[in-house]
Amino acid sequence: MAFGLVNTMLMAVLERTREFRLLKSLGLKPARIVKNVLLECLILLMTGLTAGNLLGLLTLYLFSGGIDMSFMV
Repeated sequence: MAFGLVNTMLMAVLERTREFRLLKSLGLKPARIVKNVLLECLILLMTGLTAGNLLGLLTLYLFSGGIDMSFMV
């Protein structure tokens, strides 16, 4: 999951260099731009964790009785 997050954020940053230059020319400090990118990364991480945990719990609930493999005989 970490590699996926790093790849997503790397591509997001590389594709938005024009936006970052514009924000810098408008007077935004570089530290604030970094904070914005890190906040976006945190939001992406929390969304992924929440969705993954919910899907995992749903899967555990659906298969709590076991998987019927009688059709394989």
